[in-house]
Amino acid sequence: MKIFRWILAAIVTIIVQFVLSILIYNLQHLFNLFSVAIIFMRYFMSVFIAVKIGLLIAPGNRRTKDKVFIIFYLVSILLIVINLFINHSDSVRISSATLECFGNILGMFCAIKLKIPIINRKFIISPKDFPIIAKKISNELRSLREKWFFSLISEMEKESTVFEIISPILVEGSNIDTALKGFQLTCIMGFCMKRNYIKFGKSAPFETELKKSMTKDDYSKCELYQERYLDCQGDIKCLENKLTADILKLLEYISEVVSFDYIIKRSVPPFAILSQVVTAISFGDEKTANELKKLLRF
Repeated sequence: MKIFRWILAAIVTIIVQFVLSILIYNLQHLFNLFSVAIIFMRYFMSVFIAVKIGLLIAPGNRRTKDKVFIIFYLVSILLIVINLFINHSDSVRISSATLECFGNILGMFCAIKLKIPIINRKFIISPKDFPIIAKKISNELRSLREKWFFSLISEMEKESTVFEIISPILVEGSNIDTALKGFQLTCIMGFCMKRNYIKFGKSAPFETELKKSMTKDDYSKCELYQERYLDCQGDIKCLENKLTADILKLLEYISEVVSFDYIIKRSVPPFAILSQVVTAISFGDEKTANELKKLLRF
């Protein structure tokens, strides 16, 4: 089945490129346009758009398709270079082949660095898959909350013995757990929309499904925390202050804890980034996950 889809994708790519090339070629003759820019567009845009459309049919995730996209341009450049040597006596063909070569080099550069969205990539999930992906993300986020809280309390214990009486085990459904859920939802929902993981207009049903999967009896309270953090509008300093204030309020022995609030604040950005990392991985977007992990090194 996958082989058939790749063959179909190749056929569609060839047909689209052929049609676009003829269309642009006819426009050249119709308007007597033979400038370098028009010839450049003929080679660059027809190939670029054709491959993008073809890969919509092809199987595999985004990372696989990106590799195929780059390989196509490398092969295309090799064929053009061969064409340069074979047709060295035809100055017109040499000129056209040279432009095609530069066009494909620019296309490869765009594919790797600029990621120009000529055709939007295929959405990773459909509404029927919401319960499955929501459950997967929920499990990953819960595991992250538990590790983050354990690490936080352990770090505090190194600073003062007063924290030894605070359990580093995060209780599911506790007030602190609920606050962290609201924070994670704030960090990942906008991220999902920005990365086009969810179809336009389907974010609300997905968010509802995710909240149901993440919460039990604390659904409403989780929403309140989420709204509190959404008021920051993505300002990381604001998020740091609000989450830190909530954790200090929910922990016992506030008078002793408050002098160590810097420990909580400095751990908030990594917690937000890691929440997005596990979300990207759950959607199969390893490339974005790796890019986010690089931010943790600085």
